[in-house]
Amino acid sequence: MQLTIWSLPPLIAAGVALAAYRRLRSNPQVPGSHALSLLFAALCFWSSTSAIGTIGTSQNAQLLAYQLAYVGIASATIAWFLFAITYSQRVLHASRRLINTICVVPGITMGLVMTNSTHHLVWTSWEMIQVDGFVGLVTEHGIWFYVHTIYSCCLILAATAILAFTLTQFRQHKQTLLAAIFAPLIGVMANLFYLSPANPSPWFDMTTLGFVAGSGSWREEFLKKTV
Repeated sequence: MQLTIWSLPPLIAAGVALAAYRRLRSNPQVPGSHALSLLFAALCFWSSTSAIGTIGTSQNAQLLAYQLAYVGIASATIAWFLFAITYSQRVLHASRRLINTICVVPGITMGLVMTNSTHHLVWTSWEMIQVDGFVGLVTEHGIWFYVHTIYSCCLILAATAILAFTLTQFRQHKQTLLAAIFAPLIGVMANLFYLSPANPSPWFDMTTLGFVAGSGSWREEFLKKTV
């Protein structure tokens, strides 16, 4: 086992997400609180498995952590969309068929992640390397990884647009509107930087911390005001 600086961002994110989840669970009467609680539960699971992946030193342990993390990754995008729909129910309505439809791609993603060794659609290759005393798993992404990433970004943007439209109907919610717009962008930008060539290290991943920080700013506005 190992504990390095790369373990800190997901560990911090997991702790903050857990605290946010517990606080939201104490306010079940607020519209959308169940979906937002699901979002923080998914972020906590995602962050925890990411942290475990940095602590383990065997290839099998890190690969398993990568696979389990997708349960949280896929659930988080769905939870954000469900929150947008639930919170906006006085202005917009979505059928159960639509909600079931948006779950199809995340469901396929989780299935492909768990069976990747048979098709390599998510990761085409992976290897353990050691840099500055840290042992980590480096992967090459397959075609479905990019399908999942594009789909997730589109789903997040759609949910954000729904929230923004809803909040524009109520002038007293200007701060909440700004939080709704910028909250997911923090996580998306952190993820894009992680995937970009500008990333100085394959383990410099602030994605979970970005999503938790952004969602946390929205949570505070959400607890103060409701539509």
